Amino acid sequence: MKILKNIMDFLSKQKYWIIISLIYLSLIYSTSISYSYGPENTIDTSFIKHPLGGSEERNLFKEYYPDFGKYPEAPSLQKTDFWKLGVYGDAGYYLKQSEDFSLSFPPYKYRVLPPFIASVINEITGLHLAYSFVLMNIIFVYLIGIVFTYFCKRCFNFSDSLSLIGGILAITSAGVTKTLPFPMMEPAQYFFFLLALLSLRLKNDRLYILSAILGVLSKELLVFVGILYFANHYSEIKNGPKSLAKVLLLSIIPIIVFMVVRLSLGGPMADVAYSVNLFAGEFPPYGLRLFSIPELLGWLIIFILTFSFIWMGLLNLKQDRFIYLNTAISLPLILIATFFLSGQVTRQIGTLYPLIIISFLFFFNNDQGHET
Repeated sequence: MKILKNIMDFLSKQKYWIIISLIYLSLIYSTSISYSYGPENTIDTSFIKHPLGGSEERNLFKEYYPDFGKYPEAPSLQKTDFWKLGVYGDAGYYLKQSEDFSLSFPPYKYRVLPPFIASVINEITGLHLAYSFVLMNIIFVYLIGIVFTYFCKRCFNFSDSLSLIGGILAITSAGVTKTLPFPMMEPAQYFFFLLALLSLRLKNDRLYILSAILGVLSKELLVFVGILYFANHYSEIKNGPKSLAKVLLLSIIPIIVFMVVRLSLGGPMADVAYSVNLFAGEFPPYGLRLFSIPELLGWLIIFILTFSFIWMGLLNLKQDRFIYLNTAISLPLILIATFFLSGQVTRQIGTLYPLIIISFLFFFNNDQGHET
């Protein structure tokens, strides 16, 4: 009976976290997982002809989706399972990479951690490889909700209810719901970026090192967290040579990981956007949007819709120096990377969710700009 009483006392003290865990798991299902149909399920949908390309010719998806690419000549209503509708892009590469790394293709092959985790889950549980990815993503998104709520409470003195709202906005953001039901990297990428920001706010170097290494192994975009570390610890370099050496060393950890991955996997340092080599003078095809008004307008619309009205939080940036500093650095860097190196605006811009959501929550917080 004493053991039972101790358990009940513990649960009573953790009531807030238990409740928000249940809320977050429910929201993860209702906003993302409920759309994740397996190979045996079908849904009604209409879609237009998609030209067959090199990815289909490399037979990366046929094992999982035998009718990949066989779309009708004109829009029509068809029965198709959800995976065929959603994975003819990046997700197909990640699936095959998880099963056989020798078939990996740049830039996907440089994102080694999530496919490795998914393959381990597949080996342990026997789940379909695609479902192993989804299970991994569920875990990462759940952790995003919990850690982001802690981030709000611990680092910004937000109330329990406001922190809960922040967690809800985080796990239902467009970047999350767009990628969670598929074999994609973003849930891991978003989690490790959040962890990096938490480490910078708390000045926890060990947590920073962990998040920087695992973040770059998940998605090379996070190489810029080293710049954030340098900016957040800039004042320390005045304390002497040892402090300067420490700041510089920790700042270049993401770059070192980036270079090690590229060198070990046989890729050039500037291999981006489907083997476009910047050092060879090649121009990323996505950058051509700069010269097309319709493409540019479409890009801007998707950019705005990524956070919708939550972008208004940018008006509050000066309420907190930490948020201001890291947004001022992260936003332009991710904008440049998204515009020139990626065709997926929502997924890339969505990385900024901790900074944008926190700044938005300042509208409702009476203790703005609290520094830990």
